[in-house]
Amino acid sequence: MAVRGFAASALVALAERGFAVYGQDHHGHGASITGEPGDLGPGGWPTLVADIGVLTARAPLSAGWP
Repeated sequence: MAVRGFAASALVALAERGFAVYGQDHHGHGASITGEPGDLGPGGWPTLVADIGVLTARAPLSAGWP
């Protein structure tokens, strides 16, 4: 988990209580940085937004929501 500090402990506490917790490592941020921080890479902003859509679509399915 790339999240640290209070946020990490809060997310762990939620998961331990049965909540499904998801996070997005945006291109150019967090563990996926391949160049300069903030560089969104090929596809830029539209690709980042599309990735958010993929996570948003998959999260309810993997959590067993209808």
